[in-house]
Amino acid sequence: MKALILCSALIATVAGCWPKGDASALEAAALRTPYDASLIDKDIAFHEGRVARDPQGAIGWSQLAGAYLKRSKESDSLPHALLAEFAAKKSLSLRRRGNIGAARRIVQAMMEQHRFADSLLAVDDALKVLPGDPAAIRLKGDVLLELGRYHDLLELTEAHSKAFNEPGGWALMARLADAQGQQATSVSLLAQAYEKVSTNPNMPADTVAWFAIKLGTELAKTGQRDDAKRRFDEALALYPRSYKAMLGLAHLAFTGGDYRSTVDWTRRVEDIAQSMEGRALRGDALVRLGKVKEGKAWLDSVHILADQPMPRLSLAMGTRLHPSWTIDGGSGGQVLNGIEIGPSVGGHSHDRLLALFFCDHDTMPLHALEVALRDSEVRQDPWAHATLAYACLKNNMLPRANLEAERALNTGNRDPELLRIAIKVKVACGDLTEARDIWRSVDKSTLDPVALSCLDMSLKTRDASPRHGS
Repeated sequence: MKALILCSALIATVAGCWPKGDASALEAAALRTPYDASLIDKDIAFHEGRVARDPQGAIGWSQLAGAYLKRSKESDSLPHALLAEFAAKKSLSLRRRGNIGAARRIVQAMMEQHRFADSLLAVDDALKVLPGDPAAIRLKGDVLLELGRYHDLLELTEAHSKAFNEPGGWALMARLADAQGQQATSVSLLAQAYEKVSTNPNMPADTVAWFAIKLGTELAKTGQRDDAKRRFDEALALYPRSYKAMLGLAHLAFTGGDYRSTVDWTRRVEDIAQSMEGRALRGDALVRLGKVKEGKAWLDSVHILADQPMPRLSLAMGTRLHPSWTIDGGSGGQVLNGIEIGPSVGGHSHDRLLALFFCDHDTMPLHALEVALRDSEVRQDPWAHATLAYACLKNNMLPRANLEAERALNTGNRDPELLRIAIKVKVACGDLTEARDIWRSVDKSTLDPVALSCLDMSLKTRDASPRHGS
């Protein structure tokens, strides 16, 4: 309730805080510099040359970290996230005082690696480098949201309300509202954030696209499929290499039963990023189309892609390293030119996605449980509980599965996929009354038709006798 009140207050004040004279979205689009994908590699090459010429220049290393981060975000490249962490740490080691750019980029690099516990330590350090820095405060909000520490996030927003009263802050509060089941509030905040950035001609095209994707994703969750598709299309027009916009369109196609379009979109994703999510969708769509052998090959590739250790920085990973840089093993991570990078606490990478993939495909249940437990040790958001519930279900640990499903439901989260898992657990535990109550609340257009059919059949045929003790 506290989150809802805060979000509602934000909605009421957002319109009034916009500067007058913003260009319309169309005018802004005409004035905005188009996205140029070639600039990332040019920036990397330029700043690598810069630090080679001036290895003691803190600014150069920080700028290089920023270039690596752009490549990591565009291509979902973990090696480049590691390189960004290295370059940012190198910058901060050369000059700490006032070097907030490098300190923030360390956090961003760790977030790209899904190292949320490490990210919290790093963002607290960033706020020591420059106390009160608004961007670092918002970064801390992002970290707290990923960790599921909503009470701490609300305290942060109340203590620094000014830092969150801008589009990035509104998007963060929208995600919090969504996590707690306030989807209408989430859509309102994201819509206003998107309108704000889209009417600013100086806002980079890829940044505007990010807001469009966030809005499209939330619209899709609420069954507003046409509006969601419109936002994803707008994101691609702004940022043609946005694999996340392509994934959004692939999900819409899949839940609409259009498996050929799903394959087409995930093929385009693969051209840009080795996305575990994209490969899983492609494999499932191919199986639905009767191309079982090809589909299973793509599903098998998910195991290889996701269930690997944090990648080593090497030419074999497709990452070009400066000839003077040397790599050694570290305590849990790697050491590049004397600077340790990679995970030290709290796991890394795709634990949650991997657990959900194993559960959805009825494979490796013990490993699903292992990674779900590892994820839940660090994160306490609704999806941590739902993922663990699913893994426990697949290991016939029904009492624990039911407990974790209840914890997920008690957050108020209404994500259709989360509700799908809760229904599965409730049916297995014999609680058909609650399962049917949840089923009635699900917008059927948000889930894959085959999954819907399976859920419907289980609700009609499952014996109602409780099995909590089995």
